[in-house]
Amino acid sequence: MLQNKKISTVILAHDGLAAKVLYLKFLKSSKAFEVTHFINISILNKRNKNDKLAIIKLFKKSYTYIIFNLLVYHFYLIIQDLTNYSLKKICSSLNIKYLNINNYDDLTFNLSKINPDIIINSASYILREEILSLPKYGVINLHGAPLPKYRGTANQFWAFHNKEKRFNTVIHFMNSSLDTGNIICSGKFFLINYKKSVFWLWIKTLVQLSFLLNKLDRFYEKNLAIPSKTQNFITTLVPNSYPLSNHLKYIKVPAFQTKDFLLIFKILIKH
Repeated sequence: MLQNKKISTVILAHDGLAAKVLYLKFLKSSKAFEVTHFINISILNKRNKNDKLAIIKLFKKSYTYIIFNLLVYHFYLIIQDLTNYSLKKICSSLNIKYLNINNYDDLTFNLSKINPDIIINSASYILREEILSLPKYGVINLHGAPLPKYRGTANQFWAFHNKEKRFNTVIHFMNSSLDTGNIICSGKFFLINYKKSVFWLWIKTLVQLSFLLNKLDRFYEKNLAIPSKTQNFITTLVPNSYPLSNHLKYIKVPAFQTKDFLLIFKILIKH
């Protein structure tokens, strides 16, 4: 059972379009969680030469996926910074400290110093035990795909590649393995529309995760023990990684449609 007080919370995320969809309502209206820090983890460690080489190698093999990420992260951030609707400015208005961190040592140091009750994660970072064991209520991960079938990353691409008919999302506790922690709650399965885009499916999963996160907030608010169940883990399933060009050619839907850019704008000005 949880105590009748707000739970000090740190959010780990890649600031950008996804974080805006996931956390805007939660930051402004959570009754159970007191978000003290929003930590923006850089997707690329600028000081790490190996990271740069990996991105260059990936671009050669999967340029479509890299362009997708450039649009939904970097391009969005550039435009966002020109407005008054950035997450950084929203955090400032809510007295939430906003930190930029681009390496694991700095992340560990800052989290140890903050010592939150709970960490909510949506960053594509594998966290080690010194972080996982830090908060007394654990680390919660927002995973935009069904588990255990879709562990890993880029799962919206893989859903179309595998011709899935339906999809959902999961919030789970994190452990030392990739996406294998106990499941707290799952969203309802929805039908995948093959007349839409990969971007559409990605946004659909983000909206569902935002709903689940706010539902979880109500659960904590009522001072209830958080239910969780072990995954029906299948050892033969390999976590998904970045799709390569030979994978992408089998996807018959576009990464973007023209109307998706209007949706980006709507998300941009939301506050």
